[in-house]
Amino acid sequence: MTSEEADRMAKKDKRRLIVLSIGFMILVGAYISTNTKANEYGDSAKEKLASGVVMDALVSDSQVFVPEFKDASLLDNILDSNEAEQVHLKEESILATLKYTRKLTPIQYTELGIQDFTKEIQQALAANPADHRLDPLRVRGEILNLRHRPGTDKSPATFYGTLEQKDGSHAHFIVSDSGKNDELPSDFLRLDGMFVQMHHAEIKGEWINAPLLVGRKLVGSYEYLQLDKNLSTPAMALVEDDVATEGAKGIPYQAQWELLAKANQEAGQIDWDNVPEFGDEYLGRMFKGDDSLRGMAFRFPISSSQAASTVEVGENPLHRNQIMKGWIGNYTWKRGNGLIQWIGAFDNEALHDYRGKAQLVTGRGFFLKNVVYEMRDGRAGKTPLFVMQSVEVYTPKIDTTEKQILWALLAITGIIMVVITWLISKDKRQNQILQSKLAARRRARMEQQAAKA
Repeated sequence: MTSEEADRMAKKDKRRLIVLSIGFMILVGAYISTNTKANEYGDSAKEKLASGVVMDALVSDSQVFVPEFKDASLLDNILDSNEAEQVHLKEESILATLKYTRKLTPIQYTELGIQDFTKEIQQALAANPADHRLDPLRVRGEILNLRHRPGTDKSPATFYGTLEQKDGSHAHFIVSDSGKNDELPSDFLRLDGMFVQMHHAEIKGEWINAPLLVGRKLVGSYEYLQLDKNLSTPAMALVEDDVATEGAKGIPYQAQWELLAKANQEAGQIDWDNVPEFGDEYLGRMFKGDDSLRGMAFRFPISSSQAASTVEVGENPLHRNQIMKGWIGNYTWKRGNGLIQWIGAFDNEALHDYRGKAQLVTGRGFFLKNVVYEMRDGRAGKTPLFVMQSVEVYTPKIDTTEKQILWALLAITGIIMVVITWLISKDKRQNQILQSKLAARRRARMEQQAAKA
């Protein structure tokens, strides 16, 4: 190989190296550009979905002030270790507790960790009452007896009585008398109160040993809504969709709670794997007023959670203190804003992080009705409302194949560049050695010719 040929080969290798480097840079640039555009599209699509959502404040994030009970020392002298002691009421402790509970709201009771009264709790209180003073408890049932206790200079007027729950457990109670005729609803009642002492009292010829709860007032309640074996929801027949020109008609109370009961009590009766998957076709049928879809079960594909909150609810047939509500959107739902609204009688705090780990969700539930709502820009929007059996966070399995291929190409390209650089350097060194040898031969020939001359 002559020096000219070696130079030409070195230049060709150099051009190959430059072309390879440019190609690799184009590949990296295309990858970055594609990902950037995909993220921008996703962000714009999410913003479009979220434009119709009006979010509620999260109950779990709110700061609830609970006043302090300053008369705890009055509870230390309560004697209720046996039936003889339990006949007598500790009036000072009762009045102090009554004064305290008149300051409390249902949300504050929730903050205190109120529990539904059960036979097991009744047994725990009876076994060791001193360890449970001022435990917040919620009892629901029918009144066995009710007696008015007139007020005096030292104590306000109160009602004294006994409630019997459906499970057969009992609770004595003392509540305030505000002087209003509607203060004590009839039939089925609820009391949020605090345990003060065990009390042994004769009720209609029978001695009943039960906890004494002190609270602000009794409120009307519902017997627990237990659907029949067919999960019948008769109130659904009366449901009508909202019409944008007529405004919101509201959600029928009985139908809502019947469907929430169905979602909670179906217990495997519904084959969720084979119910229809909700999509744009069904969304269009709902907007057209297809009544055959009302109450129908649907599966929701992987979609975007636009909002999720836990909210307090009033007394209800499922005896729930809170329910969840939220919005779900999907880019493939072209009609409307691509949104559905949902409510559910379940607890899933993970859904609150809908801007973080809970951005993607799946779900299953029942269609209730179309509702009209006010969007963020003030315009009226319409969306289907679903009663959900469950909404679960979807955590995607990240496919790293693309990145692995990119890193492999980077490594291979780097190795090739190093090898080509080394080969070019080696060829250059060999060319220099060859040039040196050729120059030495020429000098030797010239010296020989000079010697002959």
